[in-house]
Amino acid sequence: MPQLKRVLSMAGCLNATSSNGVCFIRRLMDSLFCCLPAAEVSLAIGVLCCHQVTGGQRTFLSGIQPRVLRVGLNSGGRSLRMPSEREWVHALIPKIQSQFNQRQSGRRLSVEDGYRLAYALEIQGHNADGSAITSSALYETDLCVSELDRSGRKIPRVVVECKMRRITTHTVLAYSTKAATHKSVYPYLRYGFLAGARRHYGVPARLLRHGSEFDFLCTWRGLRPSSVELEIFVNLLRKEVDASRKLQEIFTESRLPDRVRYRTIHRQLRLSE
Repeated sequence: MPQLKRVLSMAGCLNATSSNGVCFIRRLMDSLFCCLPAAEVSLAIGVLCCHQVTGGQRTFLSGIQPRVLRVGLNSGGRSLRMPSEREWVHALIPKIQSQFNQRQSGRRLSVEDGYRLAYALEIQGHNADGSAITSSALYETDLCVSELDRSGRKIPRVVVECKMRRITTHTVLAYSTKAATHKSVYPYLRYGFLAGARRHYGVPARLLRHGSEFDFLCTWRGLRPSSVELEIFVNLLRKEVDASRKLQEIFTESRLPDRVRYRTIHRQLRLSE
């Protein structure tokens, strides 16, 4: 809240009737959406929308989206900088891990950013005993949820690719292809897509149309999730971990005589606003 008060105090001194003032307010509002919680952004909109421009029209807070905005304040100025995607995802890790730690049930879950997973497993030859000589190629993932068993073995369960703001068709196709390569090595892996700073736009149709390899899609209004958004996201991750366990069980126990024989498997569609 102190950050918002300083910004609004500075904004109140702007000459909003000039073109520079209007552009500055647009830039300022765009950065606020990504740097402040949703409740503070709503308050900022109410204040800034009161500025008048030439002709008596209200300022329309959209348009230019700068990566770094220099804001002059009474303290001598400070930078209101948009975080990079790597910085954004890294900041989410402790929040998600804290939620996992509150409800651990036997098997411990860990969440990491930048974790490298194999997308190709190649056989280079065979040893004298017939065992394969393998090599693997790795991709870095944005966010990976793994399960740690008692022996210390780590099993990747859920991967989430993360993107800020605008989502292009090229981005969706690239990430969906990446998901397919990972799943070819880890057939039980669940894969999702998270978009931050989407404001009121929600999940774009292109993400659903071209993201055929994604098991779930999620968007947040800002970069900092609200308590409700974070709770929904973490509960979704838990459900996907359970789904991954079931899939691994099916794949690894398919030839056992006493295996569980499932009669129905349903890919259900669930939507929420």
